[in-house]
Amino acid sequence: MMPAVAVLAATSLGASACNFSPYAAKVNGAVVSQASLNSDLKAIASNSAYAAHFAGSQPVHGKGPGTFSSTFAAQVLFQEVSFALIDQELARRHVSATPAETQAAKVAAQQSVGGIQTFSSLPSSYRNQLVNQYAAIGALEASVGGVKITNASLRKYYDSHRSAFVRVCSSFVVTQTSAEASAVRSAILAGAPLASAAGVAKVQGAKSGVLGCGVQSQYSAQLGSSIASQIFKLAPHQVSTPISLGTGSFGLVQVTSKGEQSFASSTLLAESQLLSKAGPAFGKLMTSLMNNAKLVVNPLYGRVATVSGNRTIVAPSGPPASALYKAPGSGASKTSSLSPTAGAAPSSSKSG
Repeated sequence: MMPAVAVLAATSLGASACNFSPYAAKVNGAVVSQASLNSDLKAIASNSAYAAHFAGSQPVHGKGPGTFSSTFAAQVLFQEVSFALIDQELARRHVSATPAETQAAKVAAQQSVGGIQTFSSLPSSYRNQLVNQYAAIGALEASVGGVKITNASLRKYYDSHRSAFVRVCSSFVVTQTSAEASAVRSAILAGAPLASAAGVAKVQGAKSGVLGCGVQSQYSAQLGSSIASQIFKLAPHQVSTPISLGTGSFGLVQVTSKGEQSFASSTLLAESQLLSKAGPAFGKLMTSLMNNAKLVVNPLYGRVATVSGNRTIVAPSGPPASALYKAPGSGASKTSSLSPTAGAAPSSSKSG
């Protein structure tokens, strides 16, 4: 959708100044409740593929049954805080999401979790939250950039930039040398299917597969603008000449289909391109809102800290080794053996 989306996606707005549930954080006086945080943790963890994508290399679950990693909990809480700030800024500006922004947000929400199938498997309440979050980001970024996102403005942009909405599907072959790629290309031109052309050309170690479908900006984001430009010059079923991949290998790309993407399928991309110039200003605004917020975090979930110049929430560390119980005679002082396990977030009650 836009650069900031990847940073802020996938948690609940869940902040209310009139929430009497124990707090996880307070954002300019508004409460992000433990109940809200627990709900989001469970919703994200309910789909293992999405949870792994969201958490990255960090563990999702804690060491105890039914618990979550403290790092994961702090990550989700930080996202909740970010969306609380967005919500507050929208209210200050008297701005709300337009129907066009909400429609684009539905597509963005599906893409953010890995597709419609994954999105559909999430709890319905969390799906609605995701859509609301993307719509809120779009509304605030449009306000920052002075852009009006409506069906009419999206349609006007689409009609005047038709080349940006050409969609290509393609497959690829990767070889070790340019000569090998040329041999495979000759086999394809002679009628061999791309998937078996390397075998026909007796090229060992070649890899082939489906590259996927997308518009040129999406190909550029994945492969670089130079390679994307070469691919989009190809006609349907045409095979590229060997392309240097810059890693000591060479690629061939065959376009399997090429055509204009419909307006209905292009609203999210059109919105993204209309808002592209607002991205830097939006990022500066979010940094300012976070740095100047009156932010209080429940020590159970972490603490506010500045890391690499950015204000964030750092997960709590476990108790020091000297505070942990050791058997008599070990030379350590005896303290409670019920100290919380390092790395596991508390499984707090959802009731207020």
